[in-house]
Amino acid sequence: MILVLGFSGFEGVARNPAERLAQELDGRRVAGHTIVGRSMPVSYERSVSMTCGLARQFQPAVVLGIGVATARSFGQFETHGRNEHDPRRPDVDGVTPPRELPGQPKCRNATFPSRGFHQGPGPQFSSNAGNYVCNAWLFGVLGEVSDSRVGFLHIPISGYDKADVIRVLQNDLGPKT
Repeated sequence: MILVLGFSGFEGVARNPAERLAQELDGRRVAGHTIVGRSMPVSYERSVSMTCGLARQFQPAVVLGIGVATARSFGQFETHGRNEHDPRRPDVDGVTPPRELPGQPKCRNATFPSRGFHQGPGPQFSSNAGNYVCNAWLFGVLGEVSDSRVGFLHIPISGYDKADVIRVLQNDLGPKT
């Protein structure tokens, strides 16, 4: 099973294309796995908690978060989540985290997709997941979910083709018999 979670709307992005993409992927089969697509709130705490609960329930091979990056024009997989947040930017719950979580590492490396995935048309790699909820989600889920590979895909506000996500999943997970 593959768990795909897309962020829902937030201030400035009433209809989040990440949520729509996760819903479009729900039920698809890729490399012998069924995708379970869900929506998650743009909340520092609830998004991580929800994801970790679903990961415990489903025991997926991959946990993939999807969020919108309004300044990007193409999809990018984030290479790591940083222990760095903007304490001036509240989430949909009105919560603002501390700039850095004490006692935590500076960053955690994403485990999906493999660094050697096909670098052609479609998503590329990025080393900057921002300093908002997307980055906090990746950092938090990587610290909590150890039995699944974890990654995060930023997509443009214009949306994203589900075929590109399916291609990366297929290439990375390989054929299943």
